Amino acid sequence: MSQKLKIDRTEEPGTTRLVLKGIIDEDADFDAAFADVKPTVVVNLEGIEMINSCGVREWVHAIQAFPKTARVVYEKLAPRIVEQVNYVANFLGHGKATSFYAPYFCPKCKKEANVLLSVEAMARASGGKAPTEKCPACKGTMEFDDIEEEYFSFLENIAS
Repeated sequence: MSQKLKIDRTEEPGTTRLVLKGIIDEDADFDAAFADVKPTVVVNLEGIEMINSCGVREWVHAIQAFPKTARVVYEKLAPRIVEQVNYVANFLGHGKATSFYAPYFCPKCKKEANVLLSVEAMARASGGKAPTEKCPACKGTMEFDDIEEEYFSFLENIAS
């Protein structure tokens, strides 16, 4: 079941870690969690289930509050976030993504799975093609479950 946006914030020496879960919509409140951050900010977006157009507006406005001198790292982008990065200019602000989930389907056992991929590894791979992945259930070869050229297009702009 979908849930209201929840942001868990932890502090480490020199780093603020933010883990987002739920829905980013017009009710999303980033102010407290995104304020007074350390020089490095790590944002985990694995738990985002949905983001609507009002949520995109709130998100883009909120990330502008990160200091320009901060190193902002986005990790484990959920497929919904990858869609937004592909379609919304400046969705990650001045930050960089390090990893993201990609949708796969196993034709053998009919299971779907989101596979965590590294931005760096994908940038080194030729042609922007989805890597071969094994099904966690049956160990068969899974198929990428989207249009590669579209899904991976964000890599051209954000790979460091």
